[in-house]
Amino acid sequence: MKLTGTITRATTTLLSAAVLSPLLLAGQAQAATGTDIANLANANEGKMACSTNSLGGQYFLSSCTGFSGRPEYWCADFAKWVWMNVGGISTIGLNPAARSFYSYGVNNGTLSNTPNIGDAAIFSDTNSVYDIDHVAIVVAVNSNGTVRVQNGNWDGGSGDQPTTSGRSRVVPVTLNGTTGTYSASEGYYLMKYVRPAGVSDAPPPPAWGKADVVKLNASGSLTSWQNFDALGGKWFAPEGIGGVDTADPARVKYGDLDGDGKDDVVRINADGSLTGWKNSNALTGSWHAPSTIGSVGAADPAHIQLADLNGDKRADLIKVNPDGSLTAWQNNNALAASWHAPVWIGNTGPVDPTQLRFADLNGDRKTDLVKVHPDGALTAWQNNNALAGSWHAPVGIGGVGEGPTAGVKFADLNADGKAEVIKVGPEGSLVTWQNNNALAGSWHAPAGIGSVGVTEPERVEFPDLG
Repeated sequence: MKLTGTITRATTTLLSAAVLSPLLLAGQAQAATGTDIANLANANEGKMACSTNSLGGQYFLSSCTGFSGRPEYWCADFAKWVWMNVGGISTIGLNPAARSFYSYGVNNGTLSNTPNIGDAAIFSDTNSVYDIDHVAIVVAVNSNGTVRVQNGNWDGGSGDQPTTSGRSRVVPVTLNGTTGTYSASEGYYLMKYVRPAGVSDAPPPPAWGKADVVKLNASGSLTSWQNFDALGGKWFAPEGIGGVDTADPARVKYGDLDGDGKDDVVRINADGSLTGWKNSNALTGSWHAPSTIGSVGAADPAHIQLADLNGDKRADLIKVNPDGSLTAWQNNNALAASWHAPVWIGNTGPVDPTQLRFADLNGDRKTDLVKVHPDGALTAWQNNNALAGSWHAPVGIGGVGEGPTAGVKFADLNADGKAEVIKVGPEGSLVTWQNNNALAGSWHAPAGIGSVGVTEPERVEFPDLG
């Protein structure tokens, strides 16, 4: 049984570790900003398929003539015209079909669930990326979670294609900006945002990301289920996202090494050296080439973890010793193999190192320490100033019942900054307790959220792939 949900997306190619490669947008000029794009889109509000556009030219590409010399459905014509006329934006691969914007996002690695001014918003009437019906330009991103878009080919009424397209205009609409939601004002489901390749103002990372599911297969390949609405049991269809050339889950770690909001992959090799793959666009199988990023010496890989201890958005390296002592290497520039000297950061008392977890339980961006007891009870040490060895006194924060401790995970499933508890059952089922106020022992009731169909819970992790 696999994770189920109502959302699917295009399949990507499974790559082996040997061919994981950088995502390149070579030769693209970087000139226009998202604001430039929005300004040009707004300047054409009210224009029609056969209007003189705001730059003094005729129409929006083939908007007036594409249907045997008569107006065609021109939402994609308008969006492409805006991008190509602000300067420095690649429009290779775009055509009058709205679907071409989704393909463009896949090919350029610019699909996102986070809106930015200047993006293309793509829509479907069946809630599927296989059925993209409309595209619009994002001209405002509002603090209340809504976005404002300029729609080409809008409000043309009923009739055949040239009739409705000839009557339609560029019309703004404000809608809920959460992907996967139905917008009554648009009459479509909002599926994804597509960032234009070459835009000069890089999108800011989201305040918080949602954890996805990754399974390490016996072949060393990775399968991912992207989080759509995990707490509602909804995930995108599983996809191969690459490989790490090891079948040992103890050797595979996930963490954001450069603070870009996307977790990277680290493999601990037999000699203790660390191989890292920077996440380029992992959900489409795109990673930068592997590189050596340091070494942990003779440490047992099962005793090594990655976690952000000081809230700088970059994962630090932590070694848990059997006596409960903790050693940390602060991330200086991990992808360039630069770490601070190791320091002692505390002690939990004698412990099986595999029972300890690091998770941000209160949304302050600093990971706290949790011990999973054999009976499922949870003890937490809140991070006070971990890199200086300072933690709050341990407190009991609840329990998840008996079962293999390897199946107990922590990850933020709903992008509120606070980690939930997830229990991976021996048959691959997923049960979660949503974090209400974890450090006070307050959790929502447990809920089933899917299944990954594995018999080894240690092969399942919950990184945020972006």
